[in-house]
Amino acid sequence: MGFLKNLSSRILGKTDDNRQAENRNCNSISNQGDLMNAIELVLKRNYKGQKTNFNNKMLKIWTFDTLMYDSLKESRFIQELAYFLDNQMGINFHSIDLIPGSGPVNTSFTEVAENVYIEIRKKNVQIAARNAEISIVNNYGSLKKEKYVLDAYEIETLPAKRYNIGIGEVPDVRGRFRINQIAIDDDPSCSGFERNKYVSRTHAYIRYSSNDGFLLQAETEGTTKAGMRTRILRENGVIDVDDVVAQPLKDGDCIELSRNVRLMFKIVE
Repeated sequence: MGFLKNLSSRILGKTDDNRQAENRNCNSISNQGDLMNAIELVLKRNYKGQKTNFNNKMLKIWTFDTLMYDSLKESRFIQELAYFLDNQMGINFHSIDLIPGSGPVNTSFTEVAENVYIEIRKKNVQIAARNAEISIVNNYGSLKKEKYVLDAYEIETLPAKRYNIGIGEVPDVRGRFRINQIAIDDDPSCSGFERNKYVSRTHAYIRYSSNDGFLLQAETEGTTKAGMRTRILRENGVIDVDDVVAQPLKDGDCIELSRNVRLMFKIVE
């Protein structure tokens, strides 16, 4: 009987190794299906009847069985689980991660299968800095004030919701007055005037985004097309700022307005 079975397997192109591999695959698929059902059961038990937004939550699956971890990692388990939860419960996590580990480290873990635990975390939301200061870099021009304070709440009260940057506090721009909240000194008697005079009256502005914080944007008269310069000098390089895309400012950035005027941007805690 064993001979006939072996002969039949050879005719069909199957060996004992093939059959073992098929059995492992079937078991793997079955285990993954069971795991999906177990995760669904836990979610239903913990969140039944609640209006919970999972878009800002991360599902962490801790697998302490090395063989199972390898099997899940090599398959499309994460993608299939995401589809399964959406289809069965209408749940869409911000992210689902598979993590190897040695055992639960706190009570937030929930066991869903042998050596498999899940944890639901709130998405880490980084709150952008809401306060900053602008001051002059020594020997690179001068400001009307010693420093200017940037406030995310104040900026919302300004007419265009931005801090204008240019030479003069209230320059006449083609018959209309503009307010520069960050004013380069336009007094011919000031020490930095020879450097300052190359900055435009409407050179650039800073706006605020809750996601990116303070952002620098050049206006038309502050771009290379107008023969001007607006750049961010950062420790790891130089960023040319044009009038199309605003660039997020980081603590310690140096804002260059023309070749001779530089402003220091500092985050205030």
